[in-house]
Amino acid sequence: MNKWVYNFGAGNAEGDASHKNLLGGKGANLAEMNNIGIPVPPGLTITTEVCNYYYDNSQEYPKELDDQLNVALKNIEKITGMLFGDPKRPLLLSVRSGARASMPGMMDTVLNLGLNDDTVEGLATESGDERFAYDSYRRFIQMYGDVVLEIDSLEFEEIIENQKEIDHITLDTEVTAQSWKVICKKFKDLVKEKTGNVFPQEPVKQLWGAISAVFNSWMNQRAITYRKLNDIPQSWGTAVNVQAMVFGNMGEDCCTGVAFTRNPSTGENSFYGEYLINAQGEDVVAGIRTPQNLTIKEKEEQNSDALSMEESIPQIYKKLATLKEVGLSYVKLGQAANTLSGGEAQRVKLSKELSKRDTGNTLYILDEPTTGLHFYDIQMLMDVLNKLVNKGNSVIVIEHNLDVIKLADHIIDIGMEGGKKGGEVLCKGTPEQIVKNKKSYTAKFLQKELH
Repeated sequence: MNKWVYNFGAGNAEGDASHKNLLGGKGANLAEMNNIGIPVPPGLTITTEVCNYYYDNSQEYPKELDDQLNVALKNIEKITGMLFGDPKRPLLLSVRSGARASMPGMMDTVLNLGLNDDTVEGLATESGDERFAYDSYRRFIQMYGDVVLEIDSLEFEEIIENQKEIDHITLDTEVTAQSWKVICKKFKDLVKEKTGNVFPQEPVKQLWGAISAVFNSWMNQRAITYRKLNDIPQSWGTAVNVQAMVFGNMGEDCCTGVAFTRNPSTGENSFYGEYLINAQGEDVVAGIRTPQNLTIKEKEEQNSDALSMEESIPQIYKKLATLKEVGLSYVKLGQAANTLSGGEAQRVKLSKELSKRDTGNTLYILDEPTTGLHFYDIQMLMDVLNKLVNKGNSVIVIEHNLDVIKLADHIIDIGMEGGKKGGEVLCKGTPEQIVKNKKSYTAKFLQKELH
């Protein structure tokens, strides 16, 4: 039996970076991020082979796909503790395309899938925020109406603008829960007017509609044109990635955005990106609101008055900045976990630790963390370790690299032999004290580094 669906979540994935042709670039990288321990919402990837089957068989699906999809959904439910379609604790999903080659903006996305007139009430109760729940519902109706039902998105926007005029407000963030309820009803009335049918309330039906819309978008005109311009074969197809939703629109302590380890316009080696508070990803890419800068540096260079993430949500900014700070910026998300050097793998783990709240009372033990690293990356690692020590933490490093040894506060030299001849402490002390010991091979080479 063919395998059409691949799971990922909770640190495990059925695929990896080597499955890019099968899972698409996004699906392969989502799997790989799970494999190297980066927190990723659980989900599933429907393979590019399904896309080709879909077009080779008059837009019909493989007979095994339905059962495999249901099994994969159960896995997401198990990880999240929520149920798809449950009116009390509903699991909501995002549905995105993912070809093996990046095709930004060419294909379609649906967010907040699984909301209906019942589950929206469950979301409101579960979150304790009725406004957030109905804001998410109106987003879903609008995206599903545009992507799946092919209703012009501007018609939905017109309804929102008319309601804001009635309420005498200008920003979407000022719309109340009650007004979002009114807008949701008007959205559903628009769907009935345009399609002759009520807005679909069955979550499973919604999901299949979104999956078909993603596969159909592989052959929309803008995608066809993009493929021609970029020499991307039609036969590659697209995968579909379905993930548990996480929300950037739950209030002023939530956000959405994009981040780069280099400035994509200039190539400068500086942390760069944009974000929006109390928003979802579509708000950033659609130009509905003006994004804010991630860093104070970028904010000042662009003469912006809006707070950077570094200022407004420092706890989230720190998690992002840590990945770059420990020198992981060059590690490709498409790089298989088993191809990471010892140093790279340890720095992935170190970045997770550093993103937690620092107590200043932690012992870190690293075993040859510089293995496989470039000199520049070793220096970045040492800068991080020095910061840890300066905050009161203790760091023990097992290492042969003299660039590390010469910067140590205290060295214990157990000699160059292993096995029966190893384990003897030859000398201990500061680097300056070690070089005076004539028994130490380390001293012989360390002396050249210090002078």
